Amino acid sequence: MSYCISFFYKGVLINSETMISDSVELLEDKANETILTIMKKHIPLKSQITAYKKTLQKTIDKTRNDEFVSRFNRRLSSVAIFTLMKLQRLENDNKNGYIITKNKKKIKKIDPGWLKLRF
Repeated sequence: MSYCISFFYKGVLINSETMISDSVELLEDKANETILTIMKKHIPLKSQITAYKKTLQKTIDKTRNDEFVSRFNRRLSSVAIFTLMKLQRLENDNKNGYIITKNKKKIKKIDPGWLKLRF
């Protein structure tokens, strides 16, 4: 069974990805890795939070203006959302955060040729 994780920020869909499990461990690891990198480089946490929020706002602006948002930027925004949640600067609520859903089974297309019954 596969799952879909969708990320939202300010009520706007940022990214959706297919996952093979309903676990967010990989994303948690990536967020923890990002936070550790910040600390090792002695970058102020406040400036990083501001950078994440600016990245998310740019993604929202492009999405609302029907402009192209690269896959890399959508994934970067997903990590930014998760990192902000880990830093307790964002809550997983009805406008921000993520939701995991089960993917529906793909329905086979029916060949319309079977409608041409011959009597």
